Amino acid sequence: MRALVAFALVACGTVRTVPITIGPSSELLVPVVVDHHALVFQVDTGASTTAITPAVRKKLGLGIDDPFVAGDGATGALPHVERTRLGMTTIGSFTIGNLPVAVMELDSGAADGVLGMNALAIFTVEVDLARDRFTLYRGEGAWRTPDLVGVPYAQLANGQIVVPIEIDGRSATALLDLGANETYANELAAPRRDQSRVVNATIGADHHPWQFRGVDDVHVRIGDVSATVPLLVSDLPIFRELGLATRPAVILGTDALAGRRIVIAPHDRYVYISRL
Repeated sequence: MRALVAFALVACGTVRTVPITIGPSSELLVPVVVDHHALVFQVDTGASTTAITPAVRKKLGLGIDDPFVAGDGATGALPHVERTRLGMTTIGSFTIGNLPVAVMELDSGAADGVLGMNALAIFTVEVDLARDRFTLYRGEGAWRTPDLVGVPYAQLANGQIVVPIEIDGRSATALLDLGANETYANELAAPRRDQSRVVNATIGADHHPWQFRGVDDVHVRIGDVSATVPLLVSDLPIFRELGLATRPAVILGTDALAGRRIVIAPHDRYVYISRL
């Protein structure tokens, strides 16, 4: 989804923690209150823009600012996206006012919306996949602990975060996507192995079917943190849309980060990942 540019106002505070519920497709779901309505949003660092479903827009009584916004999912252009603004969005007790959002159908029936980078980038964000906790910080917090490994990040034009990574010892660029429960690679980043398998999976906001080449037991290294995961390989259209199609690139999902704490610190421009 292409970013929607606007200014967000945040209420005073320092630290707020809410529980994470794991959805039926391993989504990271957190409680959110929008205009006094209790909702559930998926945490999605791979999305540039926060989104709600058409049913939620009607429930909130919101109008449409723009009847069509160009948007792109993992497998290509999204069929129909509108744009509106939320009055007040509260996570814990932090409140964001006048937040621009996309209105679109979501592939997860468990979520009323998606928390994208236009909301998350306001905070230092901690996602604790070991304890199922989601914490937002304003200013310095107690998240700095000796077990964290820092990796510098860059931001793409639409606000998503990319970090340097190694795939079986070869350098690549990884989009940090906590909205994905699996890790995907383009062909340039694919491990140099003869063994692979055909995997049919649905992917993206439109739940589009796609065929991948699956490679098992791939060694992924981010800074001093490593994991072994299966990799799904295909030149998905999203790599081209993000400007990553001409270099080895990976969409780094939560399977590569399972059991760890992840902290995105915009003031440092570092992603911190805990050692196991």
